[in-house]
Amino acid sequence: MMSEIEIENNEIENIENFFYKEDISSIKLMVIYVNKENQILKIKEELLPLSSQNCLRREDLLRIIKDNSMLNNIKYSILSLLVYNITLEPEDLFFFFKSKQTKNYLRSIHNIDTIFFEPSITIFHDINQLIIILNETHIKNSNNNHNVTKKIFINSNRQHHINHTKTKRK
Repeated sequence: MMSEIEIENNEIENIENFFYKEDISSIKLMVIYVNKENQILKIKEELLPLSSQNCLRREDLLRIIKDNSMLNNIKYSILSLLVYNITLEPEDLFFFFKSKQTKNYLRSIHNIDTIFFEPSITIFHDINQLIIILNETHIKNSNNNHNVTKKIFINSNRQHHINHTKTKRK
């Protein structure tokens, strides 16, 4: 008869043989639109094929941001850019489901540049995603005349009358 430890070891070996890491060829894209009152207006989701394995190129990221920056004729700007990439090792999978503690697989992107994804276990490929949070842009009212620089025109043809009088010495 097998002990509990032997059973767990056999289960772990089966998991390792069945689950393995693969390169990521597509990710889920989630775009969240937030209005001026910090309320979520809309959430857009789509599957985004990557032009190269495990990487979202800078040009593609900029195109995605530009394509999603307008909604209902309202302009939005980036509030946050997040990547969710589960990088769990196959041998840790059993303990991951069994334990109450979880590792944080969410990271914030601070610069708009090429984003690299680490290969992940095949069953988690649908969960790996790029999250773009867009905030409604505050546009200044054009009717407001406050803080406007006044233009001054200098007319060079205008002659200035300057009185050049000399005083006599005594």
